[in-house]
Amino acid sequence: MTVPVRRIFLLLIVGLLLPVCVLAQSGGPESVFRSQLIELHSKAVALLDRVEKSGTRGVPRQQTLEEIFALVRLVHRLQEEAGATDLQFMQRGESSSKTLLLVQQASISVDGMLSVLSYYIESDDRAFLGFARENNALVWSVRKVM
Repeated sequence: MTVPVRRIFLLLIVGLLLPVCVLAQSGGPESVFRSQLIELHSKAVALLDRVEKSGTRGVPRQQTLEEIFALVRLVHRLQEEAGATDLQFMQRGESSSKTLLLVQQASISVDGMLSVLSYYIESDDRAFLGFARENNALVWSVRKVM
């Protein structure tokens, strides 16, 4: 990773961990995961908006792809941890958490959004940009239910 991308990655991690520490003291795990999802989705939307406004030639291609990759890694981790936490609930005899299931579903859609956004950057094919918008709309739908 280049130095600016490392900085972005570290800022993303710190930005995600600080709210988690505060929320962990006041709410259950569902609120922590919901907060992380909202934060990651907001970053993905900002990236989508930036790429959409400036076009594929207006963004630094390699840096933007590395930023997408860093976000995808965080989204995958969120999805896995939400699933593991839900599994722990069920192993203790509790019901599956609707919120954690929704976080997992929204994470899949954020991942899809970021993936097709990278395809748009690589190919300059606007169909991928449309797919990114559709995935974004799905995330918003899931967030409304949460």
